[in-house]
Amino acid sequence: MRDWRIIGLIACAGLIACDEPTANGHSDVAGAAIFRDGVRQPEPLVLTKGADMRLEVRFLDEHGEPIEGLRPDHDASLTFEPAFLATVTNVSDDTGFFFDLTVATSGGASGVLRIGYGHAGATDEATFGPIDVVIGG
Repeated sequence: MRDWRIIGLIACAGLIACDEPTANGHSDVAGAAIFRDGVRQPEPLVLTKGADMRLEVRFLDEHGEPIEGLRPDHDASLTFEPAFLATVTNVSDDTGFFFDLTVATSGGASGVLRIGYGHAGATDEATFGPIDVVIGG
C-alpha cells in the first residue's frame, strides 16, 4: 500500500513538478499580460490615438496562467517609452491592477511598454516587457 503523504512530500520538495504556492503564499510571478475589457491583448499593443481607456495587468505563473489574489499586498506600474505615448493613472483596487490611460494624439507613433511588479508601493522587484506599442488611427 502506498503512503500518499510521502509521495506528496517528494512532489513538493521539487523532485516532481508541484504547482503549490511558494512560501510567499502564491506561485512565483514569471510574467505579465495586458487585458482590456477582460480580453488579453496581443502584441503589438495597439492604442487608439486620443482615446481614454482602462487596462488591466495580470501577473502570470510559470505556466502562463494568471495568479489570483495578489492585491492588495502587491503593486504594479506601467511605463511607456517614449513617455509621450500615454498618460497613466494607477486606479488599482483590491480586485486587481488597473490603469487609466490617455493615449497620445499622434497616430503612427510607436514605442514599448514595461510592467513593474513589487510590494508596499514599490514596483522595482521585477520588470516585464518590453511590449511593443503602436498608436493607431
